[in-house]
Amino acid sequence: MPEHFLYLPARDRRDIFQYANTELGQPMDILEKDVWVCWVLQTLFSLPNAHPMAFKGGTSLSKIFGAINRFSEDVDVTLDYREFEDGFDPFEESASRTAIKKFSERLKGYTRDYAFDVIVPHIHSRLEDFPEPEQFELELSDDGEKIRITILLPSRMGMNILPTTF
Repeated sequence: MPEHFLYLPARDRRDIFQYANTELGQPMDILEKDVWVCWVLQTLFSLPNAHPMAFKGGTSLSKIFGAINRFSEDVDVTLDYREFEDGFDPFEESASRTAIKKFSERLKGYTRDYAFDVIVPHIHSRLEDFPEPEQFELELSDDGEKIRITILLPSRMGMNILPTTF
């Protein structure tokens, strides 16, 4: 994605979305949200020294495979648990339910720490690079499993400005 587009003044981006709306027949805010979904994906999958991740869910079926014709503004990503090097194989026949449950709890902790220590700081630093970083709000759930990015969309300028959340 040509990232310089995102550095254009909000009014210029809005004008481009208005043109795209006319040409494509898609609502401007949907077009802009789609650009931001792409930015989030690019940001996540360009994370230096990242654990292997997989893009999954409805958005992946729509964006990558064209399997469904709908817009989704959530990005579902999963981490490869083997990268946490716990040493436990939950698929071994000798693995007890108790051991698997304890392993699951450790994985939740690893995921939370990875989100807090690696993913969120990376996204935050990328958002801070924008000319108007105050248009973004970044939140992480306590368990580290949901990262919410709220963005004021220029496509909604001139209306009651409502933020959108990814």
